[in-house]
Order: sequence, then C-alpha cells, then structure tokens
Amino acid sequence: MNTRANFQRSSIERPLAVGGTLRYHLGIRMTRQAATELVLEESWLWIAWVFAIVSLPVLYAGTFVENRTGNYIMGVFLLLSALVTVRKSRFVFDARERVVRWRQLFMFRASAGSLSFDDVRGIRIESFEGEGQTYRLTILTVAKPVPLSSGYTRGEAKYTNLRKTIATFLNLEPGSQEGAIDVAPSVLELIRAGRKIEAIKLLRSMNEMSLLDAKRIVDEVESGSQISASGHW
Repeated sequence: MNTRANFQRSSIERPLAVGGTLRYHLGIRMTRQAATELVLEESWLWIAWVFAIVSLPVLYAGTFVENRTGNYIMGVFLLLSALVTVRKSRFVFDARERVVRWRQLFMFRASAGSLSFDDVRGIRIESFEGEGQTYRLTILTVAKPVPLSSGYTRGEAKYTNLRKTIATFLNLEPGSQEGAIDVAPSVLELIRAGRKIEAIKLLRSMNEMSLLDAKRIVDEVESGSQISASGHW
C-alpha cells in the first residue's frame, strides 16, 4: 500500500512549555510493543484537572472574599491554563496493514489521521531551548512532518531510545534515524568550504528546524558520519 499522507494539522502541534520537574513526567511514552503493533501515547489531561480544581476556590475567593480582583484574575488564569492543557494523543503503528494511525485532542477539538509506512522518511528528534533543553519526536514524511508530541519535554536519552525503537519497527535505514533531512548540494559545498555558519543558516532556511538541530546536522555532516554519496541522510 502506498497511500499518501492523510492527516489534519491542528494547533496541537504548538510547542507547550511547562516549568519545573513536570517536564520529566510528560511527553510521549510507549504503552504497547508487540511484533505487529507499536503504540505511543501522551496525555496532559491530569494537569488540566489540577488547574481546573485549583481554580474553583480561587474564583470563589474572587467573588465573595477580599482582594476580589486579584483572586478573580488568578482564577481565570488557572481556568485558561486548564483549557490549554486539555491535550492527548495516541499513535498506533500497525505492521500488518503498514499504516500508522493517530488521534489527537486539543482544547476539546479532536483530529485524526493516517499515514502509510511507505511515506515515512525518518524519525527526527526536534529540540527546543527554553528553561533547559527539551525534545520531541517527529515523523518525517513525503509531505509535512507529523509531531508525535504536543509539547517539548526533557529526557534526551528517552527520546533517543524511542526513536531507535520506532525506526527499527518501521525497518528504516540507519541514517533515517538521525533525521532524514535532504542535505542540498549547496549546503554541502558550504560545509566543505569551511563556511559552517552560512551552511547552518541555509539549512535552516530550507528546513523547519531550530538553530541547535541545524548545527548538529552540519557538525555530523562535517565529520562525515551521517552523509552518503547522494547527499541524503
């Protein structure tokens, strides 16, 4: 089967940063691994419930107790936080039908999609630099990339292992596990000429990625460990 990517893009793909140690307990996780099926899930719903429950006494204080304005504003903020964290996603990799299917929920808006294994070009780790380095996994396709997570969380080793597990399940080439980015000849020429800064800028302009991801790719290409004769990863 060689169906084209069929998915709905939604605001669930927006990066969501959560402070403190919560980042260690969030993010995509593997809930089932079998010979014919791999299931990855992510849920922020428990955080939404926490925000919603905490907002109730604060809103009550803002209505009937002193300092009403301050409490009311805080209560509204907590409710909005609860709304934003109504996020959940589930990805099922079906080896029998060679299809990956997913369902996603964001602020009570549900979306779903499917993608043939034949359209998967690789699994990439994307990074985001905020209060520390955070990561998420993305499926690279012949069309647009499909993020597996609604937000970025910590745990580079965790995402590295998950990427390898997914790539092995999909029977991807080893190089695909590092990102499956087409390194254009113009970028290669800049790297070979020692013009790394220009190569990084050009690579970022040609692909949706952070500065750190572009720098890592250029460094790996420069070392010759991730580049093939055709110029593809």
